[in-house]
Amino acid sequence: MLSDYGTPIMDINSSGQGISLSGYYDFATNAITAAETGVIRTSSMNDNGDVFGLIEDSNGNPIGAVRKNGIWTPLSGTVTLGEEDELYDISENGKWVVGQLGWTMELGAWGFIYNTETQEFRVMSSPLYRYGAAYAVNNQGIAVGWVEDMQTDARMPSIFMPDGSIVIIDPSEGVAGAINNEGKVVGSADGEAFIYDMNTTAIETFEAPQGAVEFAFSCISDNGIVIGFATYGMFTRLPFIYNPETDTAPVLLSSFLTENDIDATGLDGAAYKISSDGNYIGGFSNGPASGANGWAVKLGESEDPEDPEDAVEEYNAFAISCYPNPTQDMITFNSEKVIQSVEIFNLLGQKVIAQEVIDGSVQIDQLPAGVYMVKAITETGEMATLKVVKQ
Repeated sequence: MLSDYGTPIMDINSSGQGISLSGYYDFATNAITAAETGVIRTSSMNDNGDVFGLIEDSNGNPIGAVRKNGIWTPLSGTVTLGEEDELYDISENGKWVVGQLGWTMELGAWGFIYNTETQEFRVMSSPLYRYGAAYAVNNQGIAVGWVEDMQTDARMPSIFMPDGSIVIIDPSEGVAGAINNEGKVVGSADGEAFIYDMNTTAIETFEAPQGAVEFAFSCISDNGIVIGFATYGMFTRLPFIYNPETDTAPVLLSSFLTENDIDATGLDGAAYKISSDGNYIGGFSNGPASGANGWAVKLGESEDPEDPEDAVEEYNAFAISCYPNPTQDMITFNSEKVIQSVEIFNLLGQKVIAQEVIDGSVQIDQLPAGVYMVKAITETGEMATLKVVKQ
Protein backbone atom coordinates (compact mmCIF):
# COMPACT_ATOMS: atom_id res chain seq x y z
CA MET A 1 0.00 0.00 0.00
CA LEU A 2 1.18 3.50 -0.80
CA SER A 3 1.64 5.79 2.18
CA ASP A 4 0.64 9.06 0.55
CA TYR A 5 -2.94 10.24 0.25
CA GLY A 6 -4.35 10.92 -3.20
CA THR A 7 -2.47 8.02 -4.82
CA PRO A 8 -5.21 5.65 -6.06
CA ILE A 9 -4.13 2.98 -8.54
CA MET A 10 -6.57 3.68 -11.37
CA ASP A 11 -5.22 1.05 -13.78
CA ILE A 12 -2.54 -1.67 -13.86
CA ASN A 13 -1.24 -3.87 -16.67
CA SER A 14 0.28 -7.34 -16.99
CA SER A 15 3.79 -5.99 -16.37
CA GLY A 16 2.80 -4.43 -13.05
CA GLN A 17 2.90 -0.94 -14.54
CA GLY A 18 -0.01 1.33 -13.74
CA ILE A 19 -1.25 4.85 -13.37
CA SER A 20 -2.51 7.10 -10.62
CA LEU A 21 -4.34 10.38 -11.13
CA SER A 22 -1.38 12.15 -12.72
CA GLY A 23 1.54 9.76 -12.64
CA TYR A 24 2.88 6.28 -13.31
CA TYR A 25 2.95 3.40 -10.84
CA ASP A 26 5.51 0.56 -10.74
CA PHE A 27 4.64 -2.52 -8.68
CA ALA A 28 8.29 -3.61 -8.51
CA THR A 29 9.25 -0.46 -6.60
CA ASN A 30 5.78 0.32 -5.16
CA ALA A 31 6.29 3.93 -6.17
CA ILE A 32 4.58 6.57 -8.29
CA THR A 33 6.57 8.71 -10.71
CA ALA A 34 5.15 12.09 -11.66
CA ALA A 35 3.84 12.39 -15.19
CA GLU A 36 5.74 14.37 -17.80
CA THR A 37 5.63 18.17 -17.81
CA GLY A 38 2.41 19.31 -19.43
CA VAL A 39 0.45 16.16 -18.55
CA ILE A 40 -2.63 17.10 -16.52
CA ARG A 41 -4.28 13.72 -15.97
CA THR A 42 -3.47 10.05 -16.61
CA SER A 43 -6.61 7.94 -16.88
CA SER A 44 -5.89 4.48 -18.29
CA MET A 45 -2.96 2.24 -19.37
CA ASN A 46 -2.93 -0.98 -21.41
CA ASP A 47 -0.45 -3.85 -21.72
CA ASN A 48 1.47 -2.03 -24.45
CA GLY A 49 2.09 0.87 -22.07
CA ASP A 50 -0.26 3.13 -24.06
CA VAL A 51 -1.86 5.79 -21.88
CA PHE A 52 -5.06 7.82 -22.29
CA GLY A 53 -5.04 11.17 -20.57
CA LEU A 54 -5.27 14.94 -20.63
CA ILE A 55 -2.35 17.17 -21.61
CA GLU A 56 -1.71 20.86 -22.30
CA ASP A 57 -1.54 21.97 -25.91
CA SER A 58 0.94 24.56 -27.17
CA ASN A 59 -1.27 27.34 -25.79
CA GLY A 60 -1.61 25.73 -22.37
CA ASN A 61 -5.18 24.56 -22.97
CA PRO A 62 -6.21 21.06 -21.80
CA ILE A 63 -6.73 18.50 -24.57
CA GLY A 64 -7.33 14.76 -24.69
CA ALA A 65 -4.34 12.73 -25.88
CA VAL A 66 -2.89 9.22 -26.14
CA ARG A 67 0.69 8.28 -25.30
CA LYS A 68 2.21 5.54 -27.48
CA ASN A 69 5.86 4.53 -27.40
CA GLY A 70 6.44 7.32 -24.89
CA ILE A 71 5.08 10.08 -27.17
CA TRP A 72 1.89 11.99 -26.39
CA THR A 73 -0.32 12.71 -29.41
CA PRO A 74 -3.45 14.88 -29.08
CA LEU A 75 -6.69 13.46 -30.41
CA SER A 76 -7.81 14.78 -33.78
CA GLY A 77 -8.15 18.55 -33.98
CA THR A 78 -11.90 18.18 -34.41
CA VAL A 79 -12.14 16.57 -30.95
CA THR A 80 -12.18 19.05 -28.07
CA LEU A 81 -11.92 17.02 -24.86
CA GLY A 82 -11.10 19.18 -21.86
CA GLU A 83 -11.03 19.23 -18.06
CA GLU A 84 -14.82 19.08 -17.88
CA ASP A 85 -14.83 15.71 -19.69
CA GLU A 86 -14.21 12.30 -18.09
CA LEU A 87 -11.57 10.08 -19.72
CA TYR A 88 -12.00 6.45 -18.68
CA ASP A 89 -10.38 3.69 -20.73
CA ILE A 90 -8.08 2.65 -23.57
CA SER A 91 -8.44 -0.77 -25.20
CA GLU A 92 -5.65 -3.35 -24.88
CA ASN A 93 -4.78 -2.96 -28.57
CA GLY A 94 -4.62 0.83 -28.22
CA LYS A 95 -7.21 1.38 -30.95
CA TRP A 96 -10.10 2.75 -28.88
CA VAL A 97 -10.57 5.24 -26.06
CA VAL A 98 -13.83 6.04 -24.25
CA GLY A 99 -15.25 8.40 -21.66
CA GLN A 100 -18.04 10.83 -20.98
CA LEU A 101 -18.47 14.34 -22.33
CA GLY A 102 -19.14 17.10 -19.83
CA TRP A 103 -22.72 18.33 -19.72
CA THR A 104 -23.77 20.98 -22.24
CA MET A 105 -27.13 22.55 -23.02
CA GLU A 106 -26.82 21.34 -26.62
CA LEU A 107 -25.80 17.69 -26.07
CA GLY A 108 -26.47 16.90 -22.42
CA ALA A 109 -23.90 14.38 -21.12
CA TRP A 110 -23.09 11.29 -23.19
CA GLY A 111 -20.45 8.65 -23.58
CA PHE A 112 -17.98 8.91 -26.44
CA ILE A 113 -15.68 6.56 -28.34
CA TYR A 114 -12.65 7.55 -30.42
CA ASN A 115 -10.72 5.45 -32.94
CA THR A 116 -7.02 6.33 -32.60
CA GLU A 117 -6.27 4.84 -36.04
CA THR A 118 -8.98 6.48 -38.16
CA GLN A 119 -9.43 9.50 -35.85
CA GLU A 120 -13.19 8.95 -35.90
CA PHE A 121 -15.00 10.42 -32.88
CA ARG A 122 -18.52 9.29 -32.07
CA VAL A 123 -20.90 10.49 -29.36
CA MET A 124 -22.91 7.48 -28.18
CA SER A 125 -26.23 9.29 -27.73
CA SER A 126 -29.79 8.10 -28.31
CA PRO A 127 -33.18 9.84 -28.32
CA LEU A 128 -34.48 6.88 -26.29
CA TYR A 129 -32.49 7.86 -23.20
CA ARG A 130 -31.61 11.01 -21.27
CA TYR A 131 -27.85 10.72 -20.68
CA GLY A 132 -25.11 8.11 -20.80
CA ALA A 133 -21.47 7.28 -20.10
CA ALA A 134 -18.88 4.79 -21.38
CA TYR A 135 -16.53 3.34 -18.74
CA ALA A 136 -14.61 0.65 -20.64
CA VAL A 137 -13.92 -0.68 -24.14
CA ASN A 138 -12.46 -3.89 -25.58
CA ASN A 139 -10.36 -4.58 -28.67
CA GLN A 140 -13.47 -4.90 -30.85
CA GLY A 141 -14.62 -1.37 -30.04
CA ILE A 142 -17.51 -2.58 -27.86
CA ALA A 143 -17.98 -0.14 -24.99
CA VAL A 144 -19.91 -0.51 -21.73
CA GLY A 145 -21.34 1.92 -19.18
CA TRP A 146 -24.86 3.19 -18.58
CA VAL A 147 -27.76 5.13 -20.05
CA GLU A 148 -30.46 6.93 -18.08
CA ASP A 149 -34.08 5.93 -18.54
CA MET A 150 -36.47 8.76 -19.42
CA GLN A 151 -39.35 7.50 -17.27
CA THR A 152 -37.67 6.02 -14.18
CA ASP A 153 -34.45 8.11 -14.11
CA ALA A 154 -32.59 4.82 -13.52
CA ARG A 155 -29.05 4.58 -14.86
CA MET A 156 -29.16 1.17 -16.54
CA PRO A 157 -26.07 -0.98 -17.24
CA SER A 158 -25.56 -0.88 -21.00
CA ILE A 159 -23.43 -2.06 -23.91
CA PHE A 160 -22.62 0.32 -26.78
CA MET A 161 -22.18 -1.64 -30.00
CA PRO A 162 -19.97 -0.54 -32.92
CA ASP A 163 -23.05 -0.18 -35.16
CA GLY A 164 -24.46 2.47 -32.80
CA SER A 165 -27.06 0.27 -31.13
CA ILE A 166 -27.38 0.12 -27.33
CA VAL A 167 -28.03 -3.10 -25.42
CA ILE A 168 -29.61 -2.75 -21.97
CA ILE A 169 -28.26 -5.51 -19.72
CA ASP A 170 -30.74 -4.86 -16.92
CA PRO A 171 -33.41 -2.13 -16.59
CA SER A 172 -32.55 -1.70 -12.90
CA GLU A 173 -30.35 1.04 -11.46
CA GLY A 174 -26.70 0.16 -12.04
CA VAL A 175 -23.68 0.33 -14.32
CA ALA A 176 -21.59 -1.90 -16.55
CA GLY A 177 -18.06 -1.24 -15.36
CA ALA A 178 -15.83 -3.38 -17.58
CA ILE A 179 -15.71 -5.70 -20.59
CA ASN A 180 -12.99 -8.16 -21.56
CA ASN A 181 -11.92 -9.39 -24.98
CA GLU A 182 -14.03 -12.54 -24.57
CA GLY A 183 -17.27 -10.54 -24.43
CA LYS A 184 -17.79 -10.87 -20.67
CA VAL A 185 -19.25 -7.75 -19.01
CA VAL A 186 -19.28 -7.03 -15.27
CA GLY A 187 -20.97 -4.41 -13.16
CA SER A 188 -23.87 -3.91 -10.77
CA ALA A 189 -27.65 -3.76 -11.00
CA ASP A 190 -30.17 -3.19 -8.22
CA GLY A 191 -27.44 -3.47 -5.58
CA GLU A 192 -26.13 -6.83 -6.86
CA ALA A 193 -22.99 -7.65 -8.81
CA PHE A 194 -23.32 -9.35 -12.19
CA ILE A 195 -21.42 -11.10 -14.97
CA TYR A 196 -23.05 -10.88 -18.40
CA ASP A 197 -21.92 -13.05 -21.32
CA MET A 198 -22.50 -11.34 -24.67
CA ASN A 199 -21.98 -14.65 -26.48
CA THR A 200 -24.89 -16.38 -24.75
CA THR A 201 -26.79 -13.35 -23.28
CA ALA A 202 -26.71 -15.21 -19.95
CA ILE A 203 -26.41 -13.13 -16.79
CA GLU A 204 -25.20 -14.35 -13.40
CA THR A 205 -25.98 -12.21 -10.36
CA PHE A 206 -24.43 -12.13 -6.88
CA GLU A 207 -26.17 -10.79 -3.79
CA ALA A 208 -24.43 -8.32 -1.52
CA PRO A 209 -22.44 -10.01 1.29
CA GLN A 210 -23.99 -10.03 4.75
CA GLY A 211 -23.99 -6.53 6.23
CA ALA A 212 -23.30 -4.80 2.90
CA VAL A 213 -25.81 -2.49 1.27
CA GLU A 214 -24.42 -2.84 -2.27
CA PHE A 215 -22.16 -5.16 -4.23
CA ALA A 216 -20.43 -4.36 -7.53
CA PHE A 217 -17.95 -5.99 -9.86
CA SER A 218 -15.55 -3.40 -11.24
CA CYS A 219 -13.26 -5.28 -13.65
CA ILE A 220 -12.64 -8.65 -15.34
CA SER A 221 -9.44 -10.10 -16.82
CA ASP A 222 -9.33 -11.84 -20.19
CA ASN A 223 -9.06 -15.19 -18.38
CA GLY A 224 -12.22 -14.45 -16.42
CA ILE A 225 -11.00 -13.42 -12.96
CA VAL A 226 -13.36 -10.81 -11.52
CA ILE A 227 -12.77 -8.16 -8.87
CA GLY A 228 -15.08 -5.75 -7.13
CA PHE A 229 -16.16 -4.36 -3.78
CA ALA A 230 -18.97 -4.41 -1.26
CA THR A 231 -20.22 -1.14 0.22
CA TYR A 232 -21.14 -1.14 3.92
CA GLY A 233 -21.77 2.57 4.36
CA MET A 234 -20.63 5.89 2.98
CA PHE A 235 -17.05 5.34 1.70
CA THR A 236 -16.75 2.10 3.69
CA ARG A 237 -15.88 -0.71 1.28
CA LEU A 238 -14.12 -4.07 1.22
CA PRO A 239 -12.51 -5.56 -1.93
CA PHE A 240 -13.58 -8.96 -3.31
CA ILE A 241 -12.23 -11.42 -5.88
CA TYR A 242 -13.97 -14.19 -7.81
CA ASN A 243 -12.56 -16.84 -10.12
CA PRO A 244 -15.44 -18.78 -11.72
CA GLU A 245 -13.08 -21.67 -12.49
CA THR A 246 -12.17 -22.30 -8.85
CA ASP A 247 -14.60 -20.40 -6.59
CA THR A 248 -18.23 -21.08 -5.81
CA ALA A 249 -18.76 -17.46 -4.75
CA PRO A 250 -16.84 -14.19 -4.46
CA VAL A 251 -14.46 -14.03 -1.49
CA LEU A 252 -12.87 -11.20 0.44
CA LEU A 253 -9.58 -10.31 -1.21
CA SER A 254 -7.94 -10.07 2.22
CA SER A 255 -9.04 -13.64 3.05
CA PHE A 256 -7.79 -14.92 -0.31
CA LEU A 257 -4.40 -13.30 0.24
CA THR A 258 -4.11 -14.51 3.82
CA GLU A 259 -4.82 -18.08 2.70
CA ASN A 260 -1.94 -17.71 0.24
CA ASP A 261 0.47 -16.45 2.94
CA ILE A 262 0.31 -12.81 1.83
CA ASP A 263 -0.06 -10.16 4.53
CA ALA A 264 -3.33 -8.32 3.88
CA THR A 265 -3.45 -6.34 7.12
CA GLY A 266 -5.44 -3.13 6.68
CA LEU A 267 -6.59 -3.93 3.14
CA ASP A 268 -9.88 -2.16 2.50
CA GLY A 269 -11.53 0.04 -0.08
CA ALA A 270 -12.19 -0.81 -3.70
CA ALA A 271 -10.51 -3.37 -5.95
CA TYR A 272 -10.72 -1.24 -9.08
CA LYS A 273 -8.70 -2.75 -11.93
CA ILE A 274 -7.22 -6.15 -12.77
CA SER A 275 -4.58 -6.73 -15.44
CA SER A 276 -5.64 -8.54 -18.61
CA ASP A 277 -3.74 -11.69 -17.53
CA GLY A 278 -5.33 -11.64 -14.07
CA ASN A 279 -2.01 -11.36 -12.21
CA TYR A 280 -2.17 -7.79 -10.85
CA ILE A 281 -4.92 -5.91 -9.02
CA GLY A 282 -4.96 -2.17 -8.38
CA GLY A 283 -7.24 -0.24 -6.06
CA PHE A 284 -7.48 2.31 -3.29
CA SER A 285 -8.47 2.62 0.35
CA ASN A 286 -11.78 3.86 1.75
CA GLY A 287 -12.84 7.38 0.90
CA PRO A 288 -12.96 9.35 -2.35
CA ALA A 289 -10.27 8.19 -4.78
CA SER A 290 -8.79 11.69 -4.93
CA GLY A 291 -7.82 11.44 -1.24
CA ALA A 292 -7.27 7.70 -0.87
CA ASN A 293 -4.13 5.58 -0.50
CA GLY A 294 -3.46 3.41 -3.50
CA TRP A 295 -2.66 -0.28 -3.18
CA ALA A 296 -1.72 -3.10 -5.54
CA VAL A 297 -1.55 -6.88 -5.32
CA LYS A 298 0.39 -9.40 -7.40
CA LEU A 299 -1.36 -12.75 -7.60
CA GLY A 300 1.23 -14.32 -9.92
CA GLU A 301 1.30 -17.78 -11.45
CA SER A 302 0.15 -20.89 -9.64
CA GLU A 303 2.70 -22.37 -7.26
CA ASP A 304 0.95 -25.76 -7.09
CA PRO A 305 3.70 -28.33 -7.86
CA GLU A 306 1.10 -30.44 -9.64
CA ASP A 307 0.14 -27.54 -11.88
CA PRO A 308 1.31 -28.37 -15.43
CA GLU A 309 2.50 -24.79 -15.92
CA ASP A 310 5.31 -25.55 -13.47
CA ALA A 311 6.78 -27.91 -16.05
CA VAL A 312 8.15 -24.77 -17.70
CA GLU A 313 10.86 -22.98 -15.76
CA GLU A 314 10.08 -19.29 -15.16
CA TYR A 315 12.56 -16.51 -15.87
CA ASN A 316 12.17 -12.84 -15.06
CA ALA A 317 15.34 -11.19 -16.30
CA PHE A 318 13.39 -8.24 -17.74
CA ALA A 319 9.85 -6.90 -18.12
CA ILE A 320 7.88 -8.15 -21.10
CA SER A 321 4.31 -8.37 -22.36
CA CYS A 322 2.66 -9.20 -25.65
CA TYR A 323 -0.44 -8.33 -27.63
CA PRO A 324 -3.04 -9.26 -28.63
CA ASN A 325 -3.56 -11.78 -25.86
CA PRO A 326 -5.69 -13.85 -26.35
CA THR A 327 -4.78 -14.14 -30.05
CA GLN A 328 -5.79 -16.15 -33.09
CA ASP A 329 -2.66 -15.93 -35.19
CA MET A 330 0.21 -13.64 -34.13
CA ILE A 331 1.71 -12.07 -31.01
CA THR A 332 3.82 -8.91 -30.89
CA PHE A 333 6.19 -8.30 -27.99
CA ASN A 334 6.38 -5.17 -25.87
CA SER A 335 9.73 -5.46 -24.11
CA GLU A 336 12.41 -3.27 -22.60
CA LYS A 337 14.95 -5.41 -24.50
CA VAL A 338 15.15 -6.66 -28.09
CA ILE A 339 13.80 -10.21 -28.40
CA GLN A 340 15.83 -12.37 -30.80
CA SER A 341 14.05 -15.74 -30.51
CA VAL A 342 11.29 -17.56 -28.68
CA GLU A 343 10.52 -21.03 -27.42
CA ILE A 344 6.87 -21.88 -26.82
CA PHE A 345 5.71 -24.70 -24.55
CA ASN A 346 2.33 -26.29 -23.95
CA LEU A 347 1.11 -26.87 -20.41
CA LEU A 348 2.71 -30.32 -20.36
CA GLY A 349 6.11 -28.65 -20.72
CA GLN A 350 6.54 -29.83 -24.32
CA LYS A 351 8.29 -27.43 -26.68
CA VAL A 352 5.98 -26.78 -29.64
CA ILE A 353 7.71 -23.83 -31.32
CA ALA A 354 11.31 -22.58 -31.47
CA GLN A 355 11.99 -19.77 -33.92
CA GLU A 356 13.49 -16.35 -34.57
CA VAL A 357 11.47 -13.21 -33.89
CA ILE A 358 10.85 -11.02 -36.94
CA ASP A 359 9.98 -7.34 -36.41
CA GLY A 360 9.04 -8.10 -32.82
CA SER A 361 6.34 -10.62 -33.77
CA VAL A 362 5.79 -14.39 -33.95
CA GLN A 363 3.13 -16.36 -35.84
CA ILE A 364 1.34 -19.00 -33.75
CA ASP A 365 -1.68 -19.67 -35.98
CA GLN A 366 -0.50 -23.28 -36.43
CA LEU A 367 -1.05 -24.05 -32.73
CA PRO A 368 -4.28 -25.55 -31.41
CA ALA A 369 -6.38 -23.42 -29.09
CA GLY A 370 -5.10 -23.43 -25.53
CA VAL A 371 -2.75 -21.83 -23.00
CA TYR A 372 0.99 -21.68 -23.74
CA MET A 373 4.11 -20.45 -21.97
CA VAL A 374 6.41 -18.31 -24.10
CA LYS A 375 10.11 -18.04 -23.30
CA ALA A 376 11.55 -14.89 -24.89
CA ILE A 377 15.33 -14.77 -25.42
CA THR A 378 17.53 -11.72 -26.13
CA GLU A 379 20.76 -11.57 -28.17
CA THR A 380 22.75 -11.82 -24.95
CA GLY A 381 20.85 -14.87 -23.73
CA GLU A 382 18.66 -13.17 -21.14
CA MET A 383 15.23 -14.75 -20.80
CA ALA A 384 11.72 -13.91 -19.61
CA THR A 385 8.46 -15.85 -19.74
CA LEU A 386 4.84 -14.98 -20.21
CA LYS A 387 1.53 -16.77 -20.71
CA VAL A 388 -0.34 -16.59 -24.03
CA VAL A 389 -3.87 -17.74 -24.77
CA LYS A 390 -4.34 -19.07 -28.33
CA GLN A 391 -7.96 -18.96 -29.50
